[in-house]
Order: sequence, then structure tokens, then C-alpha cells
Amino acid sequence: MTLLKPPSCLFRIKSTCWTWFASMSAAATLYTYARQVRWVESNPLVDVPRAKVVLGSPEILTVEQAARLLENADATTLPFHAFGLFGGLRAGELQRLLWEQVDFEHDLIEVTAKSSKTASRRSVTIQPNLRKWL
Repeated sequence: MTLLKPPSCLFRIKSTCWTWFASMSAAATLYTYARQVRWVESNPLVDVPRAKVVLGSPEILTVEQAARLLENADATTLPFHAFGLFGGLRAGELQRLLWEQVDFEHDLIEVTAKSSKTASRRSVTIQPNLRKWL
């Protein structure tokens, strides 16, 4: 059995800490599995130091920045940005939102338990400013 070395491209990634962390985590998981099924003798990423990512406060767009974002959005990205700015949905919820969950007749957005961070279903009211952008 031979030891596979991680591809050198993993160590040349010029990206954010999160991308680096995700790439290393995925590679380490792959090597752990490969070791369990005896494809490799050891996991060479076990001793690679983990990056410590310290998150700062989230940045909030000014009214001017939000307006410029919406004015320059195309038809495919405008709903995403509008729901994000005026709908009170989290990024993950936005990414999983389907048009079937938007009820324009009753001005409601259904956030399913499956797509919610808290794993609980909730309804979000479509405010007049959100409706105008949609």
C-alpha cells in the first residue's frame, strides 16, 4: 500500500480563509475515509495546523449602497437581493428558497423547517418595499 500525497494545488490556493478551511476539511475527510477502507496507510493532513478564523461584525449596507445594488441587479439576481434586504431571510434560507414558497396573494414567504437554520417552520410577511422590488 502506498501513501498518496495531497496534490500541491491544495497548498497554492489563494482565497479566503473559509475557502482554505473548507478545502482542507474536505481533503482531510477524504483521507480519513481512504484510511478506513485501507486505500492509504495514513492521513497526511492530520498534522496540518487548522486555521483559526475570527469573524468580525457583519457589515450593513447603507441605504445608498442597497439602492445601487438593487438598481444594478439583473432579473435573475434581483429577487435574491430584495429578499435578503427586505425579507429578513438568512443567506442559507435565501439559497434554498423556492418560488412555490412565496405566496403573493397573502403576502407571505414560507421558510420550511428543512431550509431554516433553527429547523423550525416560519412565515415571513412580505413588506410593501419588498413587494415593490419583486
